[in-house]
Amino acid sequence: AAQGAFLQEQLPLKVFVTTPTAVAAYSPSSPAITVTGRQALTAVFSRPVIALGSDWGSKELPASLVPFTLSCGIPGRLRWVTTNIARFDPTVEWPTDLDCTFNWNKELQTFDGAPLVLDGLSPSVRLVTQPLSISITSVSSEAANNATDSQWSATTGLPDDQLPEVPPDANITLSFSYPVDLSMLAKSLKVAGPGSAGRRVTLSPCTTVAPPPYWPLVFTANGLQGAAAAGVSSADSLQLNSTCAVVKIGPGLAAGASAVLRLPAGARYSSIAGPVVLDTDVQVSASVLLRGDRVWLHTGTGWSHATCRRCI
Repeated sequence: AAQGAFLQEQLPLKVFVTTPTAVAAYSPSSPAITVTGRQALTAVFSRPVIALGSDWGSKELPASLVPFTLSCGIPGRLRWVTTNIARFDPTVEWPTDLDCTFNWNKELQTFDGAPLVLDGLSPSVRLVTQPLSISITSVSSEAANNATDSQWSATTGLPDDQLPEVPPDANITLSFSYPVDLSMLAKSLKVAGPGSAGRRVTLSPCTTVAPPPYWPLVFTANGLQGAAAAGVSSADSLQLNSTCAVVKIGPGLAAGASAVLRLPAGARYSSIAGPVVLDTDVQVSASVLLRGDRVWLHTGTGWSHATCRRCI
């Protein structure tokens, strides 16, 4: 190695190509590179880094043979698929809200001692993932169904109504674009907006049964409080990752009020995803059943609501 590797000057160790290709073209002024799904990170080098026949199997690579590292702790496997191609495969889909750094190993050498020459490549590359998105899948209300012969719908209203409607007893099923840790979510999800004063969110796991069963759970500054459901503790029921959850606002929203369910910026909702970058809100509004300028009419085929100027 002191004499230099074979043809080291003529054939230096360089990065030929990467996937995503933007990694090799990245500069400090470039926008962050977005990775999605189970997208692999691959680097193809100009010379063999490991000797022919080398095989570490499932063992962790020696630090001297790690071609690049990630500042975020996403589960995955880094391996040499050939003597000059290294590949990182995440074992899960790239978690949401990550903002991490891909770093080249500037001490990397070929098996015969030729050092890595970055030759204009940025030593660090910023990688990001999509933000977590939250949507309302359904709203169920026993009181609203009883008042309308089960014809009520949270998404049906007049043009000036803010939907979906959330009656006081509503169970709101939320859907998430990436699995969330329900115990972490329960500590972070808030009620915000003009109609939120004095209100809090309770959370339970969702099921495929409609309406979902509801287990009361309230997180307070002193820890967990709340009732257990059918012999299952509230805490145990949330020790899972899921792409949905059932929430309830208590006390229910006042007549004509609106609010948002908010996952605030900086909140953690998963052990492997990043913190929320911006406030993530879902709009909810009080049911029109509570408003004095709405009446429910039976048309002969079903119930609908209409506006009245003087309800008697």
